[in-house]
Amino acid sequence: GSVSGRVVKKGTNEPVKSFRAAVFVRNYLPEMQPFIDPAGRFSIERVIPGAARLRVQVEGVGVFEKTFEVGDGEHVKDILVEVGEPTSIRGMVVRKADGQPVEGAKIIPLSLNRVEHWMDHISFSDEGHTYSDAAGHFTLTGIASGIETLYVEHPGYGLVEQSGISVPEEGMAEGVVIELEQPGALEGHVFEEGKPVEGAKIVVSGLPNRTSERTDQKGHYQFALLPPGRYSVVWEKSETGYQLNPSQKAEIRPGEVAVVDFGKDGATLFGVVSRFGVPVEGIEVSLMTAPYVSCGGSRTNNLGVYRIAAIASGAYQLSLAEKGKG
Repeated sequence: GSVSGRVVKKGTNEPVKSFRAAVFVRNYLPEMQPFIDPAGRFSIERVIPGAARLRVQVEGVGVFEKTFEVGDGEHVKDILVEVGEPTSIRGMVVRKADGQPVEGAKIIPLSLNRVEHWMDHISFSDEGHTYSDAAGHFTLTGIASGIETLYVEHPGYGLVEQSGISVPEEGMAEGVVIELEQPGALEGHVFEEGKPVEGAKIVVSGLPNRTSERTDQKGHYQFALLPPGRYSVVWEKSETGYQLNPSQKAEIRPGEVAVVDFGKDGATLFGVVSRFGVPVEGIEVSLMTAPYVSCGGSRTNNLGVYRIAAIASGAYQLSLAEKGKG
C-alpha cells in the first residue's frame, strides 16, 4: 500500500516544510525518509498491509504519530499530522552508591532511534542523543510525547535501560534521575570430556546490548560491565544438531565477578528417538524441572540421537515435541 498527506503546525495550519517520516507496521520501523515541501506534503510507498503508525519527526520540535489501517494495495491519503510545541526530558545521571553526578553518560531516546536486534547485541541508529555534563545534568529535546525509554551508555558502567518515563504533549518531563550502579562481570570455562571447548557460545538472558560471547582456546569466556542483577546463563552449541545445555543462574553484584562453568560437573543424558523403529530427526527434547519449566534441551540429529550435558543431580522429566505437531 501507500500513504500520503500533509504536516502542519497545530493551531495555525501553517505547513511544516521540512521533516522526516516513516510508517511503522508490526514493530518494524524502516529508515526515516526526509521530506522538503513548501506545502508540507509527503507520500510513502511500499507500506506493509495492516495496522500502521505514521511517525513524523520535526527537528528541534519532536516526534508525532498517527494510527490507521492499510489494506493490501490500498492508498491511504489526506492524513493530516499536526505538530505542536517542542517536547523534552530534563534529568540527571548519578551514581547509585552515593548520588554523585556522572559526567559523559550518553543518553539515547528510543523514540528517535531505529533499534536493530542482532544475534548477540542491539544497535541504534544513533539519533537525537545527548550527554550528561559535569554536574550529571542532561536535556533531550524534540522527542515523542507518551511513554519514553532511555538507553544510557557509559564506558565505566556499560549500557543500561530506563523505561516508563512519561513525556507530556507540548511539555517537558522534569526531575528524571538515572542511577548507574557499579557493574560486575561474569566469566567461566567450558569443558567437554575433560577438555576445554573453543568457540562455545555462551548466552546470557536479560542484557540490553549483547547476549552472547565465545570461548577462547582455553575454553574461557567473559562478560564485562554487566548491570547488577540475576541472569540465566546457557551454553548453546551446534554439532550434528541444535543443542541447548541446562541453564545456570548467575547473580551479578557490584564490583564482583561471578563464575559459571560448564562441563566440569554434572551428568550427561543421551538417547535415541524413533518412530516404529525408524530414527526421527528434529525432535525437540526438553529437560523439565516442573510442568512448562525447561532447564535445557536438545534437538535430535539425522540418527535420532539427542544429548544433554552438565545436568545437576535431581529429578527431571523429559518432554518431546515435533515442530508443528506439539
